[in-house]
Amino acid sequence: MKKIVFFAIFVFLLAMLTVTASAHSATVYDDADLLTAEEEEKLSAACNCSTEGVRFYVVTAHAQMTNSAVIGRCGIGEDTDAIVLVIDQTNGKYYYEMFTYNRADQWLSDSQADRILDDDDVYSSIKSGEIYQGAGLFLQEAQNELEQSLEAERKREAREPLMIVITALVVGALAGGGAVLGVFLYYRKKQHGESYPLDRYASLQLTESYDRFVGSYVTRVRVQSNNGGGGGGGRVSGGSRGRR
Repeated sequence: MKKIVFFAIFVFLLAMLTVTASAHSATVYDDADLLTAEEEEKLSAACNCSTEGVRFYVVTAHAQMTNSAVIGRCGIGEDTDAIVLVIDQTNGKYYYEMFTYNRADQWLSDSQADRILDDDDVYSSIKSGEIYQGAGLFLQEAQNELEQSLEAERKREAREPLMIVITALVVGALAGGGAVLGVFLYYRKKQHGESYPLDRYASLQLTESYDRFVGSYVTRVRVQSNNGGGGGGGRVSGGSRGRR
C-alpha cells in the first residue's frame, strides 16, 4: 500500500514538473527603469505563456520604439511567435503599444487587439504610472484573447471534414442530376422526326476541291530575368497593433 501511495505521489510531482518545464515565463526588458527588481521578477513569473509556444515580452523605453527596434531588442526571428508590450515615457506621459509577430499576428484579430489595448484596467493603470499592475493586466488579457482565438480555430478545423463531405455530396448530386437531364433531353430530341426530308428531294455533288495555304506566324517574346540578387526568406511578419 505504501508503495502505491509513493508511486502516485511520484507521478503527480513528475507531471507538475513537466507542466512547469513546458511553460514559458514572460521576458521583461526594463530599459527605462520603470520597474523595481522585485516587480520585474514577479511580472516575468506571472505569465504562464505556454499557448502554442507564443512568447510574451514587456519592454520599457524612454521614447516610442519603431518596429525594427522592437524586433532587434527582443530578438524576434522568422520562427518567433510573439506578443510584445512596449511602455514608454514621453514628455512626462506614459504610453503603451502592442506588437504581434508571425503566427501570433495572424491569430489575434484587430478587434481582439483593440479589446486588449482599450481594457479599462490596463489603460487606467499604465496611464497613471502603475506600470507593474498595468503590464500584468495586459499579459492576462492578451493570454485570454489568444486562447479564445485558438479555441475558435480548433472548432473551425474540426468542422472542415464535415463541410467537405457536404460539399462533395451537393456537387455530386448537381452533377448527377445534370447528366440525367442531359440524357433525357438528348433522347427526347431524337424521338422527333426530320422536319423536311432533305435527302429525298435534294442532293449535293462535289465537282471541285482545292487547298489554300494562307501562311503561319510565329511570335517570340523575350522575358527579362532579374538575377541581381536581393530577396531571401527569413523575414518577420507583423508589427504594431496600436498605441495608446
